[in-house]
Amino acid sequence: MAKLGRYSANRIKTEALSANKTVEVADCGTMFLLTETSGFTSITLPTVAECGAGWWCRFVVTSMDGSADVDIAIAQSTSDTNDIVKVRALDGTGGAVTQTAACDGVTIIGDTAVAGDFVELWTDGTTWHGLTVCSASGGILKHDA
Repeated sequence: MAKLGRYSANRIKTEALSANKTVEVADCGTMFLLTETSGFTSITLPTVAECGAGWWCRFVVTSMDGSADVDIAIAQSTSDTNDIVKVRALDGTGGAVTQTAACDGVTIIGDTAVAGDFVELWTDGTTWHGLTVCSASGGILKHDA
């Protein structure tokens, strides 16, 4: 008996980004692959109410062009209540774990972040929660609009 469709049962949706993006509710479960370019400065999340509990995505740095030195802000929708993003940060300088105070999102710092650094965000329907992993201290910072 053939196992039709099982080869892709655990595949993750991916989307390469090198320009500003407004993430859609249908993007749930997507791993966004980020390439820094001079005009790529923002990613806007859908509202937590639209997403509902359990919605998630991940943003992975695949290439940072040192000459561009552009910071990429990943921010909550302007329709959401202020400061509903709560993220834990893990950096590569000894495993320091820090709790980011409530904020509007996170910013990937263009001259510090490197390929492999990532931000994962999920919602309980009221608040964005997340985890960042960064190779260098200060490569991913909180974002306030």
